[in-house]
Amino acid sequence: MGGGDVSTGAGPVFHNDGLAEILRQGRRDDARDLIKDTGGGHGHRDFDGTLGEFGGERRGDGACQQQAGQEGFHCLLLSYWCCNILRGFCNYSAIPKNIFMTSPHSTPERIRLKLQSEIESGTLRAGEVIDEKAMAAKYGVSRTPIREALLMLAAQKLVVTVPRAGSMVYKPSAIELIALLEYLGELEGVAARLAALRMTAEQRSHLMQIHQSSESLAQLGERHRYEEANRALHEHIYHCSGNLVINEEIVHAQRRLSNFRRHVFNQPGRLRASFAEHTALVNALVAGDGDMAASAMREHIIGKGKAFADLVLVNA
Repeated sequence: MGGGDVSTGAGPVFHNDGLAEILRQGRRDDARDLIKDTGGGHGHRDFDGTLGEFGGERRGDGACQQQAGQEGFHCLLLSYWCCNILRGFCNYSAIPKNIFMTSPHSTPERIRLKLQSEIESGTLRAGEVIDEKAMAAKYGVSRTPIREALLMLAAQKLVVTVPRAGSMVYKPSAIELIALLEYLGELEGVAARLAALRMTAEQRSHLMQIHQSSESLAQLGERHRYEEANRALHEHIYHCSGNLVINEEIVHAQRRLSNFRRHVFNQPGRLRASFAEHTALVNALVAGDGDMAASAMREHIIGKGKAFADLVLVNA
């Protein structure tokens, strides 16, 4: 929005620049007086709370909210301006708090999700250089949203930027891989402890059903189907922990390991070993023993470290 006075044609002039300066200086009383002088007295604005959060019985006008999301800092002035025109009650808290975040419908965000999916599926392999030009052609966009998507993926530590080489899919060293597994093991251990203490009888029964259904898969070497059962068992435990923050951290750590987690069941004897580890874990969970469940989960996750490290060294 531009500066200066704004005339609505149906009411008094609204002084954008004056109000902006007053708000920047934190002068609440002066801001209240200015709005009264410009016709803002038609609706009560409460400055007793956090500066910029307005009280009112009705939420802000939809057009105001939409435009505010586009204007960023000027949303404060725009909220007052719309209220001055409409003579209504405007509530700044009605404007979405995430207006400065990337829209889930933006082109860079859509591309980020697609690239993330390719990394998780192995279409983009660990250590592979991401060709911006090829990706732009593939998704029918310019290179700008590709670069923005790669920056977001770099913030997630799913890709790394290499000088004079561009971006490549994150490929941890053997030491980094073991460190990630130790971190993931501790996170999943906490989730298992909480789940043991919080699971309902119905949830325990469902856990046992998942585990029992995977026994024949492990014995017969049905790797893909066992992977699905393994995922279902772990996700059920995360859900039963009731802790969304830990669950989010687990998902983030797993994504960084996604290029290697897919291959762990290729190791000879790993399916049966995994089932045996699950048995100890499930027994502790069903018994409601939080400490034992946490210990079993850590051993289950961190115990994969050598197999993961071997994969890295073989593919180095």
